[in-house]
Amino acid sequence: MEANKINISHVFKSIFFCYYGFSSFYAPFVPVLLSAAGGKQAEVGLVLALQPFLCMVCTPLVGIVADKVGRSLLLKCLIVCAAMIRLCMIWTRSFIFASVLVILSELCNNPIGSVLDSTVLDALVDPSSYGRHRLWGTIGWGSLAPVGGLIMSSAGASASVSLHAAGLLVLLSIVVLQIRGNSGRPPPAA
Repeated sequence: MEANKINISHVFKSIFFCYYGFSSFYAPFVPVLLSAAGGKQAEVGLVLALQPFLCMVCTPLVGIVADKVGRSLLLKCLIVCAAMIRLCMIWTRSFIFASVLVILSELCNNPIGSVLDSTVLDALVDPSSYGRHRLWGTIGWGSLAPVGGLIMSSAGASASVSLHAAGLLVLLSIVVLQIRGNSGRPPPAA
């Protein structure tokens, strides 16, 4: 049983590391992507201001859906949708289309963090250890953000977004392989 807890603990840490670390390849560069697609400063600002409002409305609705269909399935669907939409951003040259893709991808990506948090909290044997797991998201962002910046400055926003989408697919593989009802909690007594 102890080996299983350690394994699950490392899995959760790697999930947080991947999700937040690879997010650093995308989030800081959204204004650059929108500007490259022809957006003026005011237009880019409007899209960026609209994002959090839409996510604020959407995220609680995603919670309701998660209760109906299950967090694991929803998490997988959200990750795939966010990755596919972000890959589409690489080829768009229209500001309107890029704006729609940015908003749609955020509507998929934003709830992933909440679903991950609740999944990990439910699975931990000791919920007070959540902070030690979640810390790995910060470590991921802090260690990968400079890499994302270097990629952005040398290869452009498309390369950074491509790597973010690849990172989401790495996250998906970890989720698919490990969070299939796995839990660090002991099985219920018969």
